[in-house]
Amino acid sequence: MQGHKISPVLWLGIAVILIGGAVAFFMSRDTMGTDDIAIESTASASPTFTGNPTATTPPAAPTNAATKANGYTGMDGDVIARQKFECLPRNEDEWYRTDRTLAVDPKNPQVMYVSVEYKGVYKTTDGGTTWKSSSKGIRVYSRQDDPTKGCYSEYPVIKINPKDSNHVVIGLSGGGGGHLHPTNVNQQVGGVYQSFNAGETWELMIDNTMNTYVTDVAFDADGAIYYGTASNPGSWTDADQNKLFVSKGLIYKTTDKGATWTELPTGIGSKSSASRVFVNSKDTKQITAPTFSAARLSADGTGTGISNGKDTSVAQLGILSSTDGGATWKSIALPGGVPVLSAAVSPTNFSNQYYVSASSDEAFATLDAGATFTKSKYMTAVAYDPFDATGKRMIGYSMQSMDGPGLTLHESTNGGLTWKAKGKLPSEITSLNEKKTRVSNLFWHPTNKSTLYMNGAAGYVWVSTDLGTSWKRLLTYTDL
Repeated sequence: MQGHKISPVLWLGIAVILIGGAVAFFMSRDTMGTDDIAIESTASASPTFTGNPTATTPPAAPTNAATKANGYTGMDGDVIARQKFECLPRNEDEWYRTDRTLAVDPKNPQVMYVSVEYKGVYKTTDGGTTWKSSSKGIRVYSRQDDPTKGCYSEYPVIKINPKDSNHVVIGLSGGGGGHLHPTNVNQQVGGVYQSFNAGETWELMIDNTMNTYVTDVAFDADGAIYYGTASNPGSWTDADQNKLFVSKGLIYKTTDKGATWTELPTGIGSKSSASRVFVNSKDTKQITAPTFSAARLSADGTGTGISNGKDTSVAQLGILSSTDGGATWKSIALPGGVPVLSAAVSPTNFSNQYYVSASSDEAFATLDAGATFTKSKYMTAVAYDPFDATGKRMIGYSMQSMDGPGLTLHESTNGGLTWKAKGKLPSEITSLNEKKTRVSNLFWHPTNKSTLYMNGAAGYVWVSTDLGTSWKRLLTYTDL
């Protein structure tokens, strides 16, 4: 099969999958505007709005962790009935996505979590045979067909504390940018939540001075938590396009489980987001964060409303790098200064890194933490082998067929410099052009070097016990 180039329209769809911080779908409905959704459908009904969207002065910041976790006046309960949505996909780009939310407990791999767009967060304790809802405590807007039930967004990421499996963190995407607000219904969801009881209940862990737009979450080896955010204005209708919700950085850090946070001074660029956050497990002072800068386009030319895509011609921040725990940062540019859409970093050798460009079907590998780059094959999802001491073995999934059979995985043993076909894709994936089965995440089992996990659209979760030779489906959205 011959390789083929990705069209500009398809690239916009890729951005939604890879950034992981794509704006929550409820914030991109007609009433509330859009941010990272690439191509909007005008066929679906606009959400019913019965609240007062007028912004008021936010209340004073909470002064302790209990207040942060439990109380904003007028924000009681999980479901916000003042804002209702038709809780169904508007198009194939928004087909029950799971992004990077599949998380496997490293101490008990029978326990897994995943968030399925429109359905909510789910947990299994038997390796995927059965799943139960694990969404209690997460604030959401309501469903039009039943306002007592929540309509769950596309969430970017779930992470499990490597030191405490009962401590789980989930990132939720707010509407481009925003602060939690007790009366403005447009600013009452998003942010970062945590569970201390393995997903039985969740509690908000940020305060109302922090940006609710979340792109990634990371734990370091010492238990500190980081989350990536963006320097975008709000994306709901009538949002002030000159108001930003960060002041000096695109990454927040807490060392006390959210009692206090620091906005790290990465610089904020212009309409920029830290698409991923990586911390060296062997040296927690070393942090890397690829960024993506793009102006939001819209049909009415104001930056709000129905999205026509993103303008990536704005100045790029590149790859942000710190070697002192986030106190200072430098920027590393990809060849040609192209925007960075997504990335992967080896857990065994932090110098080995892989970056995907947002402006073309290009990818770059580095074996020296960005001192030099080599052009690589484009992969939508990449996993470094955590059992490989060299940090150079990788398995990838690509949305384009490249140089061989299309329905395969791909393997590199030299850090992404070259690739070859590996195994095959699950039987549910019959075409790389089918958006409803598109893969968004791929990673190794925490203790079994022959087992891979993969997840994607349609709520799909798969497992392979032979490194991709065969696959078993563990979940799809119709199971829920």
